[in-house]
Amino acid sequence: MVGLDIGTGASCIYPLLGVRTISQCTFVGTDINKESVSVAADNVASNGLEDKIKLYLVEDRNIKLPLEANGFPLPPTNVDGLAFAFCMCNPPFYRDQQERQQLAKMKECPPTLNTIGKDDELYTAGGEEEFLSGLVDESVRARKRIRWFSTMVGKKTTLALLKSKARSAGATFIREGLLVPGKTARWVLAWTFVEQTRFSLELPQSNIADACKWLERAFGDLGIAMDKLPNNDTLDPAMPYYMCAALEKSWTRQWRRQQKAQKAATGEPSRVVTGKDSTTTKAPELKLRVVVGNNDKSSNSTRIDMFLEPGYSSNVIKSLHGHLLKKIRDN
Repeated sequence: MVGLDIGTGASCIYPLLGVRTISQCTFVGTDINKESVSVAADNVASNGLEDKIKLYLVEDRNIKLPLEANGFPLPPTNVDGLAFAFCMCNPPFYRDQQERQQLAKMKECPPTLNTIGKDDELYTAGGEEEFLSGLVDESVRARKRIRWFSTMVGKKTTLALLKSKARSAGATFIREGLLVPGKTARWVLAWTFVEQTRFSLELPQSNIADACKWLERAFGDLGIAMDKLPNNDTLDPAMPYYMCAALEKSWTRQWRRQQKAQKAATGEPSRVVTGKDSTTTKAPELKLRVVVGNNDKSSNSTRIDMFLEPGYSSNVIKSLHGHLLKKIRDN
């Protein structure tokens, strides 16, 4: 797994932490400041990680993703043609010192720590809006080289702008998170253009409410945990959206045979271990997100789309899809 750190800085902290935390991970770190790249190289060398972290000085300050630049250490591509699993960015948040001071005055509480850094780490023409809008634009061109694009965001208005821009650019999946390490909030935004593995169901003679009840009952019977979330990933936020996790493949014949054997041996079948079980440390067999929505206003059926989360087997969601199709037919 290879990551790209945009603006790695003199400390090179994210690549250093990344390769120490994830043993199979390597990094390429970029920066526009020659001195920062030099100091970062010393830090990498002092940690004995030259084989895991490569550094690159970006000559053109307008480029965030210099994948085609002369001398850039582009890793070999995988079977999908992707060179990087992800890129990350801790951008300059301000246009200039004046904007930084104005934003500081608007805070209810002064920051616990004063942010320090070189000017090109803190300030950029147009502020974070222009810088990160440029990153989204470049991500479209790099969509076949990088699986996930991600960045930290300093303002909620910028977050909304970037989400809209990524959707318009054709992102297939968008995620956001909130970081509040002290008194200053920061958001994390991630997006991808990789097609998601999707399996669809048609629930006849139903509306969205009917389909949600049917789905919750069907998944409940199987012990599949469901969390209903705000739908930020489709053009229609009114469509119900669930994140789901199955700790066991309780819909399969193999699982039923195991239950039968256990009952014969002990007299009692084991219960389904659900994703809501706080006593288990078992890793999920399957994670998926589900979006419920009508095909069109004239249709009497409701479509249920199941999307496989990265890192899980398509064979497992395929078997669940087959089970649910049979359940619909039998009803």
